Amino acid sequence: MLDALTPWGRESSRVDRLGDAAFGRNLDKRLPEDDFDIQPQRIDSGRCIFVADARIDNRQELAAKVAIDERGLSDAALLAQSWERWGLELFDHVEGDIALACWDRSRDLLTLARSAMSAKPLFYHAGSRFLAFASLPAGLHVVHSKSLDCNHAATLAGLFTYPDGSTIFAGIRSVRHGRAVQLGRGQEHHVRFWQPARQGPLRYGRDAEYGEHLLDLTQQAVAARLRRHHGTIASQLSAGRDSSAVTAVAADLLKPSNGKLIVLTAAPRQGFSGPALKGRLADESGLAAITAGRHANVEHIISRTRPFDVDERLRALHGLHYSPMLNPANLLWWEEMNRVAAERGVSVLLNGAAGNMGLSAGGADYLPDLLAERGWAAWLAAAVGHAGHSPGRWRNALNVSLGPHLPPGIYRSLLRATGRDGPLDLAVPALRPPYRALTEARLKELFGDPRPSRSGFQSRAELLARRDYPETINQAAWGVEYRDPTADRRLIDFCFSLPAEQLVSPQSARPVFDAAFRGLVPDEVLRNRLRGQQSADWFEHFHKHHIREALRGYGGNPFVAELLDLDYVLGLLDAWPEPGTRPLQISADVSTVLAAFSLANFIDLHFPR
Repeated sequence: MLDALTPWGRESSRVDRLGDAAFGRNLDKRLPEDDFDIQPQRIDSGRCIFVADARIDNRQELAAKVAIDERGLSDAALLAQSWERWGLELFDHVEGDIALACWDRSRDLLTLARSAMSAKPLFYHAGSRFLAFASLPAGLHVVHSKSLDCNHAATLAGLFTYPDGSTIFAGIRSVRHGRAVQLGRGQEHHVRFWQPARQGPLRYGRDAEYGEHLLDLTQQAVAARLRRHHGTIASQLSAGRDSSAVTAVAADLLKPSNGKLIVLTAAPRQGFSGPALKGRLADESGLAAITAGRHANVEHIISRTRPFDVDERLRALHGLHYSPMLNPANLLWWEEMNRVAAERGVSVLLNGAAGNMGLSAGGADYLPDLLAERGWAAWLAAAVGHAGHSPGRWRNALNVSLGPHLPPGIYRSLLRATGRDGPLDLAVPALRPPYRALTEARLKELFGDPRPSRSGFQSRAELLARRDYPETINQAAWGVEYRDPTADRRLIDFCFSLPAEQLVSPQSARPVFDAAFRGLVPDEVLRNRLRGQQSADWFEHFHKHHIREALRGYGGNPFVAELLDLDYVLGLLDAWPEPGTRPLQISADVSTVLAAFSLANFIDLHFPR
């Protein structure tokens, strides 16, 4: 028996059965064409049943390839007809944000798949007597009892998610983006149909063409994400390049139709004067205002943090999510921004979360690629432009360029000789045995080599492959759908095809980005070298006596007590910053406390004592 499970109750829920298979969907209308949605659908002369959560970004192009009229069809219906023709090869032809499932009765085969960089979640359970899938683990708990995967929970305490598809719920796995899982007759087969990889490099006749192409693709990616069923469009805007580019492009695209763009900038409370980290900007609203002020159709709202019961609100949000929020310090600005967006009737919120791995990638990390592609003369010119008279920047340029080619032992010796102590501290003392040893071994597997990557492209590809955080909680809690144009596959593939000299040059750390967005993004933003410091006033809202009280309470949960060394975590609170103090950073110890606090909160909610 196969059950496709979703949380029922909405007027638009539908169920269909094919033999022993039952598919269902709850439709939250997000696109104009969702009015035509009639899922689940029968395809291949009734031999298959199909369901999808999808936004297709190349509808007309796809419909032309399949030779059908896309008018009056939902995105899921167009996807279903395309699946009939291509099966998994569909993902060579479709662009967009997709999670789908198809049961082929004739082959006893269930296929689950997510498109490249998809923000649509998809989870499944492969039991001995049945298969089940759902958009969230909560839909699977109806047929599969909820139990804790302590090994996965332990990796979360180490501040990373091991990229194996496991979840904190034992027996429930996630389908990774750019992959498919095929299940049937006791077999489980995984297919990877997309991964970020170096393409090219492209060679154009004029340098200006690279910037023109990058701008065209960004406009295409933003335009595709403006399509909506109802509500207002908003954009998340910081002082950074990616959100500035997305906001400027969105505002321009909306102007011909007199469309309005709400722009939201997170900032510390009014009057906050605490210092920022060196090289960081505590309040990004000033630079953001310069970008927003260029567009008459923009309403710029500065969303400032305000106090609330962090433990209580975290518990409420964890009830809607599939995993703990490991950096609850960001909950302050994130909560307030979503609240303001919901009050303004925002249904779609644009962001640029993946941009620094594609759209705005560049700088010293690409010096080794420049050396490989253009030789020492080009490398030296770019290194001089990057480092100037700064010894620290010269060390960085030599480190990223030559460090990857040195034997690990020699590299560690050089680090010690220059006052840097080598590899990252991979200890996780907040965990109890045997979970500590397991997690530290996994951390060593991933990060044990202290040498930098041999290529900026390779480094970004690894980050993108591991980056898989489906956006669900914003829609469930506030009715706001997050869409990231910088995660567009076409845009990412182009960025991985750029010549290295377009990513670092004597004149610029990001030459192609500057060429594409000069005139759209203010010069003040392009010249800015300071990174934003999110939640700079976090410590005013996390008081150690509240954290200590919550952790002691969670210690009564046997799962929390088995997993976490709470005596160690509570000991770290002795150095916790007091209200009114001005710490310069969230230290490693503070990060450990925050992660343990959030993990314990999640476990106690979902696996009560």
